[in-house]
Amino acid sequence: MKFTTGIALLFAVCAHTANAQPVQSAADSARMEIDQLTQVWNSAIVQRDSVMLENLLAPCYTLNGMVERKTWITNTLQHLATDTLEVLGKMSITVFDNSARSEGTIHWTVSFDARPRMNADFTITDIWTKQNGRWQVLLRMASPPRMR
Repeated sequence: MKFTTGIALLFAVCAHTANAQPVQSAADSARMEIDQLTQVWNSAIVQRDSVMLENLLAPCYTLNGMVERKTWITNTLQHLATDTLEVLGKMSITVFDNSARSEGTIHWTVSFDARPRMNADFTITDIWTKQNGRWQVLLRMASPPRMR
């Protein structure tokens, strides 16, 4: 009886470990993908790449819950001249099935309609959602700028 119980327990532990491994791999894969997409997003802003921005931003994207997607894209493509946009350090990315939160600090050197250039750091939190097999950013919350 003890032997049978021991074998059953061993199989249960092995099955649990085997099932847990792919979940961790999926989360790791999602973290890597979101990290890469953040870099792509930054590059699309600098390059004013409208196609990439359209693909990366969810239809209901907002900045700080106030600036709607259409306004944000218009400003980015027509009014902002970005010299530098980079992540400082490593992003902290937490995955929840088909949603994720990434947090970190960015450095942004930008001017708006040729006004004096802003050179500042921001703490950001992005909320991502995976729909139809691809990740899109749903919301960016950004702190007030810390000027350099």
